[in-house]
Parts: sequence; C-alpha cells; structure tokens
Amino acid sequence: MKKTLLCLPLCSFMLLACSNSQQSNSQQQESSAAVSTVVASQAIQSSASELVTTTASHVVATGDNAQTSLDWDGKYIAQLPCADCSGIATELTLYPDQRYEMSETYLGKDDKAFKTQGKFNFDKAGTVIQLDKTGADRQYFVAENALYALDSDGKKIEGSMAELYVLQKQN
Repeated sequence: MKKTLLCLPLCSFMLLACSNSQQSNSQQQESSAAVSTVVASQAIQSSASELVTTTASHVVATGDNAQTSLDWDGKYIAQLPCADCSGIATELTLYPDQRYEMSETYLGKDDKAFKTQGKFNFDKAGTVIQLDKTGADRQYFVAENALYALDSDGKKIEGSMAELYVLQKQN
C-alpha cells in the first residue's frame, strides 16, 4: 500500500513533466516559426527596396535616393555666371511627371527671356537629372532644396565659382 501511495505522486509528477516539455517544444517551434517569418519578411523588404524598375520612357530607382526621398519637384532659381554679360537669371521648374520649364534671361543683353520646356530623366542612381535635347542635355545633381549644375561630363563644378552654379528651391 505504501508503495502504491508513493508511486502515485511519482507517476503524476512524470506525466506533468512530460506534458510541460511537449508544451515547451511546441512553444519553441512557434517561436522559431515566428522568427523565420520575420527574417524572411525583412529579406523581401530589403530586396524590394533595391529593385529598379525600367519603363519605356525612363528608369525609376527605388530605395533611398533623391528621386524617392526628396521633395524635388518645384521652382529653382539662380543667377548663373556669364562670360559676356552680367549673369544669367535662371528659373527651372520641375514637375512630378518629369516635365520641366526653364527661363533664362541674359542680364545686360536685351534682358530677353529664353524659354524652353521638355522632359527630364533621373539617372539609374536616382540622384542626377538630365534635361532632354531642348534643354541642351544639361545635368543637375539633386540635393535637399537645391540643384547643383554639373559640367558637360556630368561632374560637379569645383573651384572658387562652384557656389554660383547652385539653383535654390523656392517655397
């Protein structure tokens, strides 16, 4: 009788321990599945953010770059240097559908405004815009509230006059 009484609590304890380990194993499996789901989701998001979609008219880079992260559309103005006049008053307006309008007035020479309009495209990195042939294929580096005019090779203008080639966004 004593053996039975002693055996009964021992068996109960073993059953309880086995059921707890089964619950623990199922909790570990659920936790492992949740971690796998989160890791897979992050991998998909990372891959998607690096995706570049090509359309017939232009390349659209996705991820963090000027094209996707900055409020680049709007009006930019500057007085650019001029070799044979006192400056070129430049106004460049960029539209969300990648159209532009540009007005250039050669100061001290009739002060007549030359107006052009057309389309522009972002480069593959999404940081530089290039105007179409109507805009003489000019290129600008897109920054926060500014466009930096680039030289004919697509490089940033350097030297003492570099700050004169920055178009500031107007609010």
